[in-house]
Amino acid sequence: SKGPLAADSWIISIQHLMESLQCTDAQKVNYASLKLTGEASHWWLARKGPIAEELGQDVPITWERFKQEFDDRFFPQTQRLQCARDFQDLKQGTMTVEQYAARFNELSRYAPTLVATEELKVHRFLYGLVPRVRDRVICLGIKNYLEMVDRATLAEKSMKEVATDFAQRKRSMPPPAHPSKKPAVSGNYTPFEKKKAPM
Repeated sequence: SKGPLAADSWIISIQHLMESLQCTDAQKVNYASLKLTGEASHWWLARKGPIAEELGQDVPITWERFKQEFDDRFFPQTQRLQCARDFQDLKQGTMTVEQYAARFNELSRYAPTLVATEELKVHRFLYGLVPRVRDRVICLGIKNYLEMVDRATLAEKSMKEVATDFAQRKRSMPPPAHPSKKPAVSGNYTPFEKKKAPM
């Protein structure tokens, strides 16, 4: 595992696959066990014996028990709470809209009450956008989250294209011509000599 979030994503992907194949609990546990590698594999080899002893002979380890054990080891409650706090504080900052949306999707599942409805989800995403992007989409009255992400992505892309075009035009423009300077005048020189009055 490359970290708590990666571990959580892994167990979720395994569960989705097993559910789509309509596997039994025992099949889910066996398949997940085979897919474990490195540290996780060593952990399960050491852990499954004590669990089997605790449950008793011929009592299989359920999928829910496997997930609980896995989460306790690789994605503990303290980390889940931290993810919820990270989501609450999430802003686009220096990320692109696509990167922000990916992070938003990744963390939102740890704070479900903050995105309990489509309206709440759209609102939280909208006000996490950088102002220049938010100002482009806020007036559209978008109610659907996926549409909001799409419109914000297009708005950001459009602004980048305009900025790039402006920069290219600026580079291609010739430098401004400077007016020629008049030669410096020294002494009491005057361009015209005064004519002497006739005697």
